Parts: sequence; C-alpha cells; structure tokens
Amino acid sequence: MTEWHIITHEYPPQVGGVSDYTYLLASALAAAGDSVHVWCPAGSGDPPPALGVIVHLEPGRFSAGDLHRVDKKFDAASCFVVG
Repeated sequence: MTEWHIITHEYPPQVGGVSDYTYLLASALAAAGDSVHVWCPAGSGDPPPALGVIVHLEPGRFSAGDLHRVDKKFDAASCFVVG
C-alpha cells in the first residue's frame, strides 16, 4: 500500500477540469487500496465523499503563511514533497 498526498488548488465542490480530475485520481488510487490524502482550500461546500480519501482543508489560499502551516503538518506526518 502506498500513501499518497495530493496538493491541489481545486477539488470538488469547485467546478472545473482540475477539480474533476483530482477527484477521479484520488478515488481511483483509494479504490486500488492505497491511502490518499488530498490537501486543498475549502470550497463553497463540503467535498463529496470518496471512500478511502481523506481531505485536508488546510492550504487556505496558498499564501506563504498557509503553506508554512501545511509544511509543519507534513513534517508531523513524516511526509515529503517530490517534484
């Protein structure tokens, strides 16, 4: 089992191609048995449920302060960013 952390600026309930693609990707990875965490700003409502996907609404507006706070959460979870 792999643990995925997806950082995105768009995720449902936001409308759009990136939002839809991220939801489909996260759902497919979780359906394959992987652990999936999506990090995204809060939308205008609750994200739709996806079995095995944990949504973190931490990034806010992706400001420097928001990213610093998320970085500390990644450190606490022993996560690292590749790319």
